[in-house]
Amino acid sequence: MDFIKDFNIQLSMGEENTLLGNLSMEPSLLRQIIETQEQDEELQKCYLKAQENNDPRWDVGSDGGIRCRNRICIPNKLDIKQAVLNEAHRSKLTIHPGRTKIYQDVKRHYWWNNMKREIAAYVAKCLTC
Repeated sequence: MDFIKDFNIQLSMGEENTLLGNLSMEPSLLRQIIETQEQDEELQKCYLKAQENNDPRWDVGSDGGIRCRNRICIPNKLDIKQAVLNEAHRSKLTIHPGRTKIYQDVKRHYWWNNMKREIAAYVAKCLTC
């Protein structure tokens, strides 16, 4: 999976023929999560709570993503969860951590219902671990 896929490059000429550039990158997984959040009914209820400030746990980030206690909310969609877990478990930097380590790593940035149980089940299926 390509972690960073989309590039936005802007070039312009400044004073005295100097070239000014701006490069911005957006993580494709994060964009995919935010787009999928719009289709999840439960997360849309949380979005309304965040907009109305009824529940301090929920907020909406500057990228439009719904967050629970500053962690991006993962929609209840298997392919999105699998992508997050694959990135956390099989990347070249993590090299198959056990269920406790992967849970600690994932919960730093993401949230979904039954996350700990689903991570344990995911790691239990890994033949390398």
